[in-house]
Amino acid sequence: MVNYGVIEEKMCDLCMGEYITYGIGAYNTQAHELITFVSDVFPCKDDAEKFVNVCNENELSLHHLRDVIEDFI
Repeated sequence: MVNYGVIEEKMCDLCMGEYITYGIGAYNTQAHELITFVSDVFPCKDDAEKFVNVCNENELSLHHLRDVIEDFI
């Protein structure tokens, strides 16, 4: 089974300078390992947490993660 979590990142851009952004991590619940990570998805932590909660509540398949992220943003 997969569980999703929010991962905070510090990024740097030539135009924007340093900023905080939030990515989505997918974890194997049995092995407690990070399976995959999608970087720099949300600028707002609250939005990232809402997204992760929906994914976990609906037991989103890892195969659909990137499509669901695209649809969400």
